[in-house]
Amino acid sequence: MSGNQYSHLLSTLESLEQRKLFSAHGISHFSANAPQPAINFLAETGFNAAGSTWTYDSNTHYGGHSANGTVTTSVQEDDSTSWDWNIATDAAGADNTTQNLTWEQGSSGVYLASNSLSTNDGYVNEDINFDNLQVCGSTLSKKFSSTSPVEIDTTDLPELDGVAKVTTSVLGNKKVTEPAGTFNATEISMVISYKASGSTDADDAGAKSVKVSAKGTDKQTFYVIDGVGIVKLISSASESATAAGHGTKVNLTTTSDLSSYDYETP
Repeated sequence: MSGNQYSHLLSTLESLEQRKLFSAHGISHFSANAPQPAINFLAETGFNAAGSTWTYDSNTHYGGHSANGTVTTSVQEDDSTSWDWNIATDAAGADNTTQNLTWEQGSSGVYLASNSLSTNDGYVNEDINFDNLQVCGSTLSKKFSSTSPVEIDTTDLPELDGVAKVTTSVLGNKKVTEPAGTFNATEISMVISYKASGSTDADDAGAKSVKVSAKGTDKQTFYVIDGVGIVKLISSASESATAAGHGTKVNLTTTSDLSSYDYETP
């Protein structure tokens, strides 16, 4: 692989790492000394509330830069036990993105089946597929962890295969004030970490196969109300990728504050 090809590959990796994070805004703190009752994860987050829409004021910080914008989310039912959570981000000075997460209700609990991301200019298209990544049981109480194989398909990169781990926790109750109102919310943390790798193909022109690896940790903090959904979402991520000994790393934090919503009871 030539120097120009290395440069293009690393540029693609850096662009990918900046785009493939959940969209998320404002923080205050909570007290959680009292025991927390078990919650219905899908009902509290609204991930199974087909036909619902939410709009958020969003602010993102990464690499000394920041971007303000609007995040619009909605839920579409695939079937009686599967729902797509769609996220559209429109931010000044940044590429508009569309993200889709597929949630499934199984006999043992809630699963994250896949996560796809694309930019409106078509420059990045990424699909992350899990194999039964269980987020919680039939209800969520305290902490739940599981692992799953993961497959990542991304524009201009080889397929990456590896392992993902998720830890979901109920942290307590918190009063949050958003543009849409003041809410007594439940705070939920979901941390997904992964490692994956793959190789480019050698070709007849003399380009050698190059190993590409990626790893990262994405932490999502949801503030939720049953009958409303997510009133605040905070996302922080640290992700890195390497190719032939060269690498890139991105740290990003996004916060989204609920400005309006239309909730449809499941």
